[in-house]
Amino acid sequence: MSDASPGAPAPAAPPAPAAGWASPPPSDAAVPRKRRGWIVALVLALGTIAAFAIAGTALFATRTLPPYQGAYDFLDDVTAGHEQDAIDRLCAADRDDPEAAFSELGSRLDFGARVTVNFLGVDRDDDHATVEYQIDPPGTAVGTSYDLPMRKEGGDWLACPGASLR
Repeated sequence: MSDASPGAPAPAAPPAPAAGWASPPPSDAAVPRKRRGWIVALVLALGTIAAFAIAGTALFATRTLPPYQGAYDFLDDVTAGHEQDAIDRLCAADRDDPEAAFSELGSRLDFGARVTVNFLGVDRDDDHATVEYQIDPPGTAVGTSYDLPMRKEGGDWLACPGASLR
């Protein structure tokens, strides 16, 4: 017995594929895997960038930051009028005659002038460094840049603005 009722049309056969559109016959060759070499290259590039960032930060923290911080603290004490604190931040060569050490620096400062220390302007050579700072006069005038000699003594970076190092 047939499931088809008498007089019902017979089911249609699937259409034959058009020429050129037939699927390729199955192959015994291995299917190539997707290439992921770009992921390895990306991870290596990001790792290199991270290594440079860590090395740069370490060098900045150990080589540039200490003389910069010493110059910043010294100039902050000078501009704030903390005379004894500023004298304590002088190198031994200038501590004996602080008046001479401050004379040149004091002649550059005007009342209301703003002093900015440039952390990118640190030039360090072993236990000596120069730190660039800028004095901006009151108003809109553009300031002038100067170099502050620094010396490492007893583990601290001390300012040597006097003529003793010249």
